[in-house]
Amino acid sequence: MADRKGKFVLAALWAYLTAAGILLGYSLVGWGSIYPSLASPISGVILIYGFPFLIVSAVIWAFWKGKEQRLNVGLLRISSTVSVYAIEFALKILSRRSQTTKIELIEDLRSKTKETVVPAVFPSVLISEKDNRSVISIDGREVLPLGGISNVLNVYCKEAGDYLVYKTDEHGFHNPPGLWSLPKIDIAAVGDSFTQGACVPSEKNMIAKVREAFPRTLNMGGAGGGPLANLAEIKEYLAVKKPKVVFWDYAQNDLGRDLAREKQVPIMMKYMEKGFSQGLLNVQPKIDSTLLNYAESQMIEVVKNENALDTERFDPSLKGKIRRLALFFRIPKIRGLLIPRLGRTLPADFEMPNPEFALFEKVLAEADATVKSWNGQLVFVFLPDSKMYGFEPLLEGSMDPLEFKRRLLEIVHRVGVPIVDIDEAFRKAGGDPLNYFARVGTHLMTYYGHFNEAGYAIAGAAMVDYLKQSSLLSLDAGANK
Repeated sequence: MADRKGKFVLAALWAYLTAAGILLGYSLVGWGSIYPSLASPISGVILIYGFPFLIVSAVIWAFWKGKEQRLNVGLLRISSTVSVYAIEFALKILSRRSQTTKIELIEDLRSKTKETVVPAVFPSVLISEKDNRSVISIDGREVLPLGGISNVLNVYCKEAGDYLVYKTDEHGFHNPPGLWSLPKIDIAAVGDSFTQGACVPSEKNMIAKVREAFPRTLNMGGAGGGPLANLAEIKEYLAVKKPKVVFWDYAQNDLGRDLAREKQVPIMMKYMEKGFSQGLLNVQPKIDSTLLNYAESQMIEVVKNENALDTERFDPSLKGKIRRLALFFRIPKIRGLLIPRLGRTLPADFEMPNPEFALFEKVLAEADATVKSWNGQLVFVFLPDSKMYGFEPLLEGSMDPLEFKRRLLEIVHRVGVPIVDIDEAFRKAGGDPLNYFARVGTHLMTYYGHFNEAGYAIAGAAMVDYLKQSSLLSLDAGANK
């Protein structure tokens, strides 16, 4: 009887060790895939490879030494695993109580206002992963909206402060009302979330700072927008408004990730053709109704890439439940506490193996020619990434950030577009340039996101200084309200 019991305990121990090994491997493989920069620092090597090696070595030693040692190691593993997941569960409960998700905020705002409240919807979430086509159609025709839903409260993002909530303009962009009806626009800016003003109050973003000096300024920025999206906005909207100056704001994911994705989207590549347009300026009411329906029916899909907590908490499907369980086994809360200053940022352009330099040059040249067709001037604005300042180790094989910058600006010079260098402005401002980025998280888990209010102010001032020193605008542009 005792032998049978011992065999049962041993079999249960083997089953447990196998399951625990699978879970441990899943957790650490997931760790390495989410935070690939850990593959190069010593801490990453220890955590991803050294820790499992020690555990496997202990198990082998125990089985080699005998039954008593096997039992002791097994009991230690069981108690340790139970303790780890109990701590993970406790941290998960605490985070739920301390954080308001985007969906919760939307629901709260809807209960307090008569305004239509929606999550911010951008072109990048409207592209099907299956065939790179837009999921939106109007009158039976594929359409890729470039703005958002007009005249609604957009709940966008949160980094160092509260969520950015703003009312969209007549075409779904981040502007005060009435600018589109003006007979003349002096300045427009195209770009991604930095241009849009993530994640600071509306009056604190860099285009708002430009607007303080030059009131007739349009902000056309949208999260996830790359070079082809910029070109599309110029051809769809600005070719009608014909601003004298168009700022092209470059962010450090435009070539490596955004353009690589955009070139796979047929409707985006069509903007390289002369005269192509979707006619978006004239179908805004239909865009509004279609996107409103989409935002309501696909709210989890809209927000999941911006806030994993929303997906984790609100997706009621079986797939969502499986995702939540898998995420729990990866102990994300504990992992976040183990590594101080853990960067969670996506790879910058200079970390990517094949930045789209050649295609970018063609896109920029097409944009420059389009703006020049109405006697306007395209101005390139270089926006730095926090990784340029040594916050987190670069991925293995990365290009030197300054060499990447040199090659990029060489292309811009070759096309003949003037440059406003915000990296240079940050360095001239003094102190650590990282002070101009939003620091997200706690002292235990930190990463740097978009610019903070100080960073946006410096960027906006550099753009204003360029305009004042150039002869691009007439004297009344800065005075006419």
